[in-house]
Amino acid sequence: LVNLFKTMKLKRMAKELGIKEISVSPTGKAIIVFGQETSASPERLVQFVKERGATFTPDRKLYTEVKDLDELLKIVEELKNEESTNSSSGR
Repeated sequence: LVNLFKTMKLKRMAKELGIKEISVSPTGKAIIVFGQETSASPERLVQFVKERGATFTPDRKLYTEVKDLDELLKIVEELKNEESTNSSSGR
């Protein structure tokens, strides 16, 4: 039941960020697909890629490793928090 609530929260935040799809393989490889109208800041995505050794492709796919649902939720929360910070600072 806890995972259901976490999944619902993840879906809600992903929708707010303009993320079209999130998938995770059994080995922990996550793919986050951003839509054309995403509110995630390019600066934060670049920083994320550098910090995590992730990959971001021209077709707006972010590839990264995750251990579990909690880590995936944390990643999306970080991207969302950056978006909230940017909109409150007048960006």
